[in-house]
Formats: sequence, structure tokens, C-alpha cells
Amino acid sequence: MMGTLDGMVDLALAICDQEYLGQELERIRRTFRENGYPAHLIDSIIRRKLEGRTREKIPASGPRLILPYYAGLGEKIKRLGKRVVFTVWFKGNWTLRSILRNDKVKVPSDQCPGAVYEIKCECSASYIGETGNTLAHRFQEHMKSLTRYSSALNRLNGGPPNTSRGRPPTLDPRDWTEQATQTSAVAQHAAQCTGQMQAKVLCRESRFMIRKIKEALYIKHNSNINRDHGTAVSDSWVNVIRATNCCLVLEPPNLDNNQA
Repeated sequence: MMGTLDGMVDLALAICDQEYLGQELERIRRTFRENGYPAHLIDSIIRRKLEGRTREKIPASGPRLILPYYAGLGEKIKRLGKRVVFTVWFKGNWTLRSILRNDKVKVPSDQCPGAVYEIKCECSASYIGETGNTLAHRFQEHMKSLTRYSSALNRLNGGPPNTSRGRPPTLDPRDWTEQATQTSAVAQHAAQCTGQMQAKVLCRESRFMIRKIKEALYIKHNSNINRDHGTAVSDSWVNVIRATNCCLVLEPPNLDNNQA
């Protein structure tokens, strides 16, 4: 562990401006004290490094390496660096916390909240939206709007409502159809098209306003059936996005055509 302290002090001396060097050395001092290391030992190492700084000139042109520290091997590499003219700084190894965090269960992308998404129909119609919930939850909401629309349309044609439980609807079916299509452009399209709908995440974003901006940029740069263009975005950003094509949704390659 003393090798890690050596490396951290060397790194601070090499990259810190003189104005902030004292603060960085104090942070190192405090960190090692909190981990149970004797204050006199920490101070002696820092003092030795500061005194050696004036005696030892580190070649500016030599390469600099940052490596994980291993007892025995680290010292050999450092001695080799003095002969071959390169500088070595050591960083800490795996900690108990980092090891324990490696077994976290990865949540599937469609189950993570906060996303800009696309719902694509087989007929190539595309809808772009955003949600603070999961994509699966938002897609289900679109499908519920479609179910309400289909049920109301069935009632308008003289059939029974498509409900299997609960009280029968009391709202006029014409109002139901209008509400359903106003709530979801996806439902409005699906009511007139028999193509299958597929949903996918375009990007992840948990912050509401940033998510609304990303949604607007995706809407502006892709053909879609959206009824509005989302949040107003500065033309400067729009021009940058258009130049880089970073919000362009690419179609997957057609394997049948490639094989032909």
C-alpha cells in the first residue's frame, strides 16, 4: 500500500499546479489517515518526495506510465524506468467495493426508465416519443389507446364493446374514438393499418428537459407520423445535428437484398 501512496504523491507532484498542490497533498494525507495509516509515516513519505523533487530532475521528454501497483514488481519497474528514462506512477488496485459491485444485475434496456424511443410499423411509418417510464410501459399505453379506439369503433358499427371486465362504457363512442386518437398518434395510425408495431430505444436520458430536447431533435431529423415537433430547439443545435447526422435513425440492412 505504501507503493500506492508513493504513486499518488508522485502523480500530484507531476500534474498539479503549484496553487493546488497543497490541497491535493492534504487530500492524500487525509485519505490514508482515514484508512488507518500512521500520520508520521504518511508525512515522512510526502516530505521525502518533496525534498527529492528539488534533487531529482524528471526528464520532460521521457514517456510516462500509469500502472496498477503490485508489490515487488512495481519497485522493479520503477528502477528500470530510471535507467531507461521513463516515469512510472502507480494507481490503486481493485477494492472490496469495486469487486462487490461487479455482480450487479444488468437491467434490460427496455426495462430502464427514461428514454427517447421509436415505434415502427411494418409499413415504414415511424413515431418518435419520450417517456420517463420504461419503454414497455409506454408502449402498453399506446396499445391501450388503440384498444379503446377499436372498441368504440366497434360500438359505432353496432357491435358490443370489446371489454371483458368492469362496467360497460357510458361515454359516446364518437367521443371515445376522438379521445383515443388525440391521446396517441400510434393508435390513430394502427387503427388504419394492419402492420405490426415494433418499439425500440433510441437513447437513454433520465433528465426530463434534456430528454424533451433529444426527442425534438430526433423528430426534426427523421420522417415520422408525429403530430407536433416537440420542444422548440435553437437553430444552431439543429444545424449541428443535421451536419453530424447523430440523430438520424438508420434502417437495418435488408439481408434478402444483400444475398440477392
